[in-house]
Amino acid sequence: MSGEMARALPMTVLPGYTAMVAARLAERLGLELVDGHRLRVKDTPTHFIDVYQTMYNWRLVTTPHSAPRVNDRGWCYTGREGFARAYSQALVWPGDDGVEHVPGLWYKTATGRRPQIQAQYLFD
Repeated sequence: MSGEMARALPMTVLPGYTAMVAARLAERLGLELVDGHRLRVKDTPTHFIDVYQTMYNWRLVTTPHSAPRVNDRGWCYTGREGFARAYSQALVWPGDDGVEHVPGLWYKTATGRRPQIQAQYLFD
């Protein structure tokens, strides 16, 4: 299938599309591919930091080591640069637990809550 045709079809028509994209990104970036579609970017003392593609967004999530199939927090990144934003924030964000420590540049939380003012993580 050509690239133009793949972009024109909705994601529901292409069930393996997100897995294919994730596999190519994992290979090019040297990341671990988890469950066939999640890119494991970082491992902190308490959580894994993963990035994966949803229907219309890229999502950065924290997954506890004690429950590796559960996302306890998530942030959505949209637009053409969605993956670049999610991936870059996963690389620089320390992944600390705490409400005040969130990655930057996100569009909405995984529950759909949009920030009134864009949250930014400040580095020392």
